[in-house]
Amino acid sequence: MNKRGEEGSEELFLHIAYITVIVSLSLILIFFITNAVKGDSSKSELTAKQMALFIDASEPGMEITLNHPKADIQLDESLKKISVKIKDVSYSYNYVSPYKISLDNDGYETKIKVENEI
Repeated sequence: MNKRGEEGSEELFLHIAYITVIVSLSLILIFFITNAVKGDSSKSELTAKQMALFIDASEPGMEITLNHPKADIQLDESLKKISVKIKDVSYSYNYVSPYKISLDNDGYETKIKVENEI
């Protein structure tokens, strides 16, 4: 009887191990799906890329206004890089405009002004 009980306990242990692995993988999958649905990383990446493309396409005297209260936008003119942070996700994108770019951020509205050449 003891031998039979050991076989049953091994089988029980394997079933518990399989269930643990399946539950762990399911939780990881749910975590990635919920992050993908929220889209914070794609929003910050898309916003940074669009702003950089707008800067590249603009000419002196143009002004770009972005109304996005959840976005923290930073401009590094020496590296020619614009960074957008939405919630905890930050993304930077480079631009190649030869003009002087200035950023005015008042918390709710961000204005990017394109001025004459440097």
